[in-house]
Amino acid sequence: MELPGLPSRGLTYRVAINAKRKGIIGGTNGVDAYAALVLPNGKLNVIEGLIAPGEIYTVAINQGGRGIIGGGHLDSNIPYAALVSPKGKAKPLDLPATGLIYSVAIDDHTNEGLIGGKGPLNSAYAALFSRKGSLKPLTGLPESGAYFFGLPSIARK
Repeated sequence: MELPGLPSRGLTYRVAINAKRKGIIGGTNGVDAYAALVLPNGKLNVIEGLIAPGEIYTVAINQGGRGIIGGGHLDSNIPYAALVSPKGKAKPLDLPATGLIYSVAIDDHTNEGLIGGKGPLNSAYAALFSRKGSLKPLTGLPESGAYFFGLPSIARK
């Protein structure tokens, strides 16, 4: 199935889908960040108010249709992450002043999760987020490095 309504100028970096066939995509629209929820019928619900200029590098969606997106603006090293409601409303998280977010995960039951990437001074950065969007940075991480596309899926039985 082709998704009508994708940006004519841009890239799609990451996609995710849940068992209910609701998806989320992230990337760019020209030089600005782009993300959208994908409904089971293929219709796109564009998520407004993202970082501009910027990129969305990573996305996740849980079974309840709640999502998390992450990225930033590479040239200025400004990180960006936002919780996404099932209706497509973004709620930006309060991140460090510099860095980039490369990986995200969200729990199916609690709507809590984990983000990771690089933080200030190119240090590794990871934080837990609450369902309301407050962050708890993890300590004891390497002083240099980053977390790329490898945070585990969060699932409970």
